[in-house]
Amino acid sequence: MKETTDEVIKKAQKGDKAAFDEIIVFYRQFVANLCHKYMHNEEDALEVAQEVFLNLYKGIKSFRFGSKFSTWLYRVTMNLCYRRMKINKKEHFYIKEAKDTDTEAVEEIQVVVDKKPLQDKAYETKRAIEHIYSIMESYSEEEKKILVLREMEELSHEEIAGLLKISVSAVKIKIFRVKERLRNDLKRSFKDGL
Repeated sequence: MKETTDEVIKKAQKGDKAAFDEIIVFYRQFVANLCHKYMHNEEDALEVAQEVFLNLYKGIKSFRFGSKFSTWLYRVTMNLCYRRMKINKKEHFYIKEAKDTDTEAVEEIQVVVDKKPLQDKAYETKRAIEHIYSIMESYSEEEKKILVLREMEELSHEEIAGLLKISVSAVKIKIFRVKERLRNDLKRSFKDGL
């Protein structure tokens, strides 16, 4: 990814609104794509992306040019996505609890789902991805980050090491272990019939 110049960032740090607007325009798609990969629904992804730029506006002065700006912004975005996922996990528990008490609504939903044609490849793909995400809910935050960074973001071992502040060899080991765990969990879930 091409970087904005240090000069533009320095101007934004001094309060230049035009420079900050230039940063937003330049990184808008980068942040949006990242949020969509981490969040499981459009609304959350958009809210987190807005929060990223709000935090960027408030905290751009803390960027010290010790790394690429995109790496720093990636960390900010990743942290906000994980914070939102933790909040959503708590909300999901309360929503599930409420749905469990409303059996009539659950039965209506089941009828609609049963009528859905399974030949639709997009639906099957989405379902498979949701299944993988549901398996990953029990994984540690670090394991989730490793998988997302390597498999979705397609970052190199060196880039992941820089983001997570660990050695490249540690990244390779962690990637191997989490992929092995996911592979075994998927085999087990398909064996059990999802």
